[in-house]
Amino acid sequence: LETVYLRGNQELLRTDEGGAALAQLLGSCQESLRIINLRTTGTTPEALRAVAAAGPFRALEKVDLGSNKELLRTAEGGAALAQLLVSWTENLHLIHLEDTGATPEALRAMAEFLRTVEGALRAMAAAWPVRALESIHLSHNQELLRT
Repeated sequence: LETVYLRGNQELLRTDEGGAALAQLLGSCQESLRIINLRTTGTTPEALRAVAAAGPFRALEKVDLGSNKELLRTAEGGAALAQLLVSWTENLHLIHLEDTGATPEALRAMAEFLRTVEGALRAMAAAWPVRALESIHLSHNQELLRT
């Protein structure tokens, strides 16, 4: 399985149960999954953590989490996204976060989480070639510019 396209299933990832179910599905394709589209699935930080825990997904190149309007409104959302990035970084080069309610608080939490695992990330990079993340799309997140 190379592509998982769940866009528009607005209630799918609003609960921990939805995240756990998706994690179970994704656990069977850790080496082959290249693209995952979770746009407009109601993704919450809790569900995102469950999905991230199903990894690592070494072939994953593109993630679309756009239009999940509550995902990055809190520090918890930022930390959950950072957890996902840490477990999915090997080939990931594009992540869509448009219209996710991103706030400065969430981005600070994401940066803090990434700083705490920086040593582990460096060790991972030394162990296998890691493609650099090329693009993070954050458009339509009005809260980022209000403070």
